[in-house]
Amino acid sequence: MAGDARTAREWYREGLVHAARGDYRQSAASFAEVISLDPACVKAWHNRGAALFEMGDDNEAIRHFENALVLDPSLAETWFNKGLSLARIGCQEEAEEAFMRAVALNPSLAVPDAAEAWFRRGEECLEKGYYDRAESAFMRALALRPHYPEAWNSLGCTRYLSGDMERALTAFDEAVQLMPGSAEAWGNRGQVLRILGRDAESDGSFARAAEIQGSGPGAR
Repeated sequence: MAGDARTAREWYREGLVHAARGDYRQSAASFAEVISLDPACVKAWHNRGAALFEMGDDNEAIRHFENALVLDPSLAETWFNKGLSLARIGCQEEAEEAFMRAVALNPSLAVPDAAEAWFRRGEECLEKGYYDRAESAFMRALALRPHYPEAWNSLGCTRYLSGDMERALTAFDEAVQLMPGSAEAWGNRGQVLRILGRDAESDGSFARAAEIQGSGPGAR
């Protein structure tokens, strides 16, 4: 790195640590320090864009991904992430172009649509315990694709983990209607019904899950 290389490296490492902890605001701030010291650091532009993406600031994320690509247009991951941000703000044609560039550079990448981009964000937030963000992302996915059974199931899991059983049941009801062959969705529905004290219905859901899977039920 140019300039104060040691200090820039320290900021860069700090940015990675914050990102690993899910503190994307601090991560973005750290990578901004790297960029101020070394504007040619491609990874800093990319990683700050990724942090901004996680914060939901897609326009700024796109700007950072574009700056990274000016410095190195061969970065498949950066093209891919730019596509995700573009998809989330409804720029589908531009998103598809970015995904095409990403796949040309790395054919193993799977190209999502806008609903899938929101679903992936929801899954990431759910895994990290950010339930409000996860629910918002799943709802955005469902607004784009109402008949998205995996999103309904994950929305139900989010509400279950948040302690909102009635609304979790509503989501699981949608999930089992859309994918009646999913043992996971039936098991999740059975678990919520059990908590709500609706034992007969719970037993029915668990029995359906066992019938499909050939084993006992288990919530996600």
